[in-house]
Amino acid sequence: MSARVWIAEILIPQSIEAKLRTRRGMTGDQVRRACVPDRYEAAAWHEHPEHGRRLLVRARHEDGRVLRIILMPVGEVDGIWRLRTVLVSH
Repeated sequence: MSARVWIAEILIPQSIEAKLRTRRGMTGDQVRRACVPDRYEAAAWHEHPEHGRRLLVRARHEDGRVLRIILMPVGEVDGIWRLRTVLVSH
């Protein structure tokens, strides 16, 4: 994974927020806190054949779980992203 990427705001659709709560046991605000630029561990661009260019972020949940967060650029220069999903490792 690469150098720091500016993450100022993460937009979270209601459907993704609901999945976070029911499937991952976390809230969108917890994901946002994990993605604060000085807090997340690493980030790298990934070109997906179906979903296009997206940012893969590795961070830690407040309880220590490792999070793999996938963000789509909305306003990259301004640091605005849309959450696609969060994968959790225990």
